[in-house]
Amino acid sequence: MARRRPHIQQKQLVYWAGEGRSEKGYARWVNRLASVQQIPLSISAESLDGGDPLDVMEQAVTKLEAIERRRGRYRIRILQVDDDLRGQNAGRDNRMGELAAQHGFHVIWQPCCHEGFLLRHIAETQELRPPNSTEAIRHLRRVWPSYQKGQDAVGYEQKLDFSNLRVACQSHTGLRRAFNLMGWGLGTRE
Repeated sequence: MARRRPHIQQKQLVYWAGEGRSEKGYARWVNRLASVQQIPLSISAESLDGGDPLDVMEQAVTKLEAIERRRGRYRIRILQVDDDLRGQNAGRDNRMGELAAQHGFHVIWQPCCHEGFLLRHIAETQELRPPNSTEAIRHLRRVWPSYQKGQDAVGYEQKLDFSNLRVACQSHTGLRRAFNLMGWGLGTRE
């Protein structure tokens, strides 16, 4: 009798681009967390050079196209970008949205900056809405004294775990949608 080969679940390929090193480290932390949670993902994290949302989107599209020519198509595409410059130029904002839709990107808007986004992951700071990056960093360092900009995945693991991701998804609709798109099942409240 022939022995049955075990079924190995195919990992979903995710392209996750962000404004800089902090977002790249966050995406790598998510990739490691997916492995621990046994969620079949393989996240390719990309660090971009910042700018306004349209600049960041254009960089992501250019890099993704080059990567896909070599490696094949990514079904899930995520862009993590600050919302501090959103709303200053309607034409650029509209073009950014058009590019996101045209190239299938799910956008995770970070409230004012990456540190403002991280505040959503910690229960005692989840409801804070700092007006700028200086205030966001000040609030974050009260609950995470060792936090440094540009952390790698290990730096995030020292403070955050799956429960922190659940906390963030409670109040950040875009983040929750991204994780549900990737198969995490973190709730459907919209």
